[in-house]
Amino acid sequence: MIKQKAILITGLILLTIYLNNCGSKSSTNGGTPSVPQGVTATAGSGKITISWTAVAGASSYNLYWSNTSGVTLTNGTKIADVTSPYIQTGLTNGLTYNYVITAVNANGESRQSAQVSVTLIPSVPQNLVASGGDSQIALSWSTSTGTTSYNVYDSTTSSGQFTKVTSTAATSYTMTGLTNGTTYYFVVTAVNSAGESLYSNQVVSIPYTSCTYDAGLYPFGIAIDTSGDILVTNFVGSTIIALSPTGSIIKTYNVLNPMGIAIDASGNIWVTNWSVGSVTELLTTGGIGTYNVGTHPTNLAIDATGNVWVTNRDSANVTKLSSTGTIIGTYSTGASSGPQSIAIDASGDVWVTGSYNNTVIELSSTGINIAIYGVGTGPTAMAIDPSGNIWVVNDLADIISKLYKVPPNGIAIESYAAGPDQSGIAIDTAGNMYIANYDNATITKRSSSGSILGNFNVGTQPQNIAIDASGNAWVTNYGSNTVTELIGIAKGPQYFPYAGPQWP
Repeated sequence: MIKQKAILITGLILLTIYLNNCGSKSSTNGGTPSVPQGVTATAGSGKITISWTAVAGASSYNLYWSNTSGVTLTNGTKIADVTSPYIQTGLTNGLTYNYVITAVNANGESRQSAQVSVTLIPSVPQNLVASGGDSQIALSWSTSTGTTSYNVYDSTTSSGQFTKVTSTAATSYTMTGLTNGTTYYFVVTAVNSAGESLYSNQVVSIPYTSCTYDAGLYPFGIAIDTSGDILVTNFVGSTIIALSPTGSIIKTYNVLNPMGIAIDASGNIWVTNWSVGSVTELLTTGGIGTYNVGTHPTNLAIDATGNVWVTNRDSANVTKLSSTGTIIGTYSTGASSGPQSIAIDASGDVWVTGSYNNTVIELSSTGINIAIYGVGTGPTAMAIDPSGNIWVVNDLADIISKLYKVPPNGIAIESYAAGPDQSGIAIDTAGNMYIANYDNATITKRSSSGSILGNFNVGTQPQNIAIDASGNAWVTNYGSNTVTELIGIAKGPQYFPYAGPQWP
């Protein structure tokens, strides 16, 4: 009996040794592979490179990953048959990724490796916006995933070298001590332990100061004379207010329902009288002339020889007057055109917006209809830049149309997205545009190529704009009975449409 027990015990010991040897055999003698060692993970932008040391006898490797720490073969996402190094792409910047590796051969899969974790560089900051103020610009942006701080960079050129301004944990920053009237460009990056994101969208803004002055009842049109006085038409108040360059009222003229206004080379003031179908001339000598034109005269422009051109919105024509008020001719702009804005280019051609049929009409200096061009919906104000390009604001389409000449005799049209319900436009001597956004009480500055350079807060329902010799932009605020002066944001005096002896 004792002998049998000894034999049984010996057999159990041998069986245990055999089983233990089977359970610990490596792939070199027929078992599952060893656990992969030396696993590393290196972050890039939207990708991670995972590497490990090769395991003898392994035929392939499986990768398991999760954004939650403690990844296992059961809770991780499996990527089979990978080789070292393996690059996982399409990842979300700012998130942390956790990995384990197993080795595989014909006998099965090894136990998992030690976990490695890596956090990607942050996502790029989104929705960066800038708003100018007095000697400062306020920036704000959306939160980026996985970010510990943000770097703010600035430049004075759109394509220049950006300089780091500050690092902040907040999603806003106000840069102070800036030069009013200077254009600044900004980008923001997000930072964490893995590194720094790419640049955000670029924004541009201009620090500025502004003043607001009372300007009569429902101010509409605006022009600036050679002495720097600002002339404003008050449509409902039936007056013209003259403001000094410092904004004080120096004179008031009684004129019935004045709308458009221009000043000739002799300093005489010309205005359209909307309700009575006439034009009033306020002479520098103190006299007044009144001349009948068409139905609902809206705007006017003065050519190089002193002739006055008037749009008659509801009689679908343009009236040409001599400098003394004599009618030279009346020219059709096409049925249902609704001529509204008018400007004259350096060659003497007359350009008119057809607000009712979404066109721009080109007339010769003798009133001959040269061409009609389709633009956006509801074209209203118009101006011509120093290069001869015609810019039109379309208040019902929220776009700006650019008409430019293509040799030998063609006209091409481009469009740019713009603010809500645009009403007025002026262009400075550098070719920059200033556009009144009637519905959101702002003025937008755009470059000669149409890109936005800045937005400026003004009064309620801004209507029209003029630029003085010092580069100040003056804006009539129809809904708040004021005029806003945006100080030093432009290069003056205003180039087009002509409001005095400013011919090139």
